[in-house]
Amino acid sequence: MSQPVTRLEIADAVRTAFEGGGATREEILTAAARSGSRPEVAEVLTGLTVRRYSRLNEIWDLVPRLQGSRTRLAPVPRPPTRQCHRPRP
Repeated sequence: MSQPVTRLEIADAVRTAFEGGGATREEILTAAARSGSRPEVAEVLTGLTVRRYSRLNEIWDLVPRLQGSRTRLAPVPRPPTRQCHRPRP
C-alpha cells in the first residue's frame, strides 16, 4: 500500500508550472509528469477543475483527498524588521 499524497509532495512536483505566473490544469499535470513524481500525485491532480490557477495554493481546497492539510511550505523569508521596544516604567 502506498503512502498518501501530501501538499509538500504536490508542491515539489508542480512548482515549475507556476514559475511564469499562473498555470492551467494541463500545465500542472505536465509539470508533475516531468518531475518524476509518483503516479498517485498525477491521480490526485486529475481531480482539478479545468481552468487557470494563478497560485499554487489555489489547488489545496480543490483537491479534497489531499493529505497533510496542516503541512506548511517554508515561508518566504522577509527582511528583518526593526522593532521598537519601550522600556517599562
